[in-house]
Formats: sequence, C-alpha cells, structure tokens
Amino acid sequence: MNFWATWCPPCLDEIPDLIALHENKKNNLVVLGVAMDYRNPKQVTDFAEGLFVSYPVILGDRKIASQIGSVDGLPTTYLYNPEGKLVAHQLGSITRGDVESFIQKSAKSTKK
Repeated sequence: MNFWATWCPPCLDEIPDLIALHENKKNNLVVLGVAMDYRNPKQVTDFAEGLFVSYPVILGDRKIASQIGSVDGLPTTYLYNPEGKLVAHQLGSITRGDVESFIQKSAKSTKK
C-alpha cells in the first residue's frame, strides 16, 4: 500500500517501479496506490491514467490513512504478507529492487 500525491516528485519517481511490481505476477504482489492531498478526484484519476498506472488507485485522506498507520510524509509504503500481516513500513521512496529483495529475504527465512 503506497501513499502518494500528484505534486510529490519522489512519489512520481516510484510509479514505474510500482507498475512493474504490480504487473510481475511472479512476485505474488498487489500494489494499492492511495492518493493523498488532492483537490479534485478527477485530477487524480486523469493523472494516473496519463501515467498508465495499472494498479488500483484509491482516493485517500488522513482518516483513511490513520486506519493503516502513520503517514508522516509522502511517499509512505506499507508491505503486508499474503496473510494480511504488516511486515514492513517505509517513509520515503521505495524501489522495485527494495521490494523484490525484501520478498526474496522473506521467502528464504520462511523456508528455514
């Protein structure tokens, strides 16, 4: 779950990696983008469509974010395992490599 905003340069830098993660079915991963700090919902949907965002984009706010955890800055990403347990949280940019490395390490520790 990735909290982002259209005006946030690091958030925009993450989008290609998030698309790649979401589209790579080998990862068994679903990306959910939660748009924050927007004025017009259509602006967010048009923006996401313009960047060919293939993962679901949810219109969020501070109340919705508080149900997940603290969002002290953007971007903020939460990773959950397939059972729905929170396994990682990152404030700031995250890359495809970061997430894939985490998945690989988690898979190795689970197999032990």
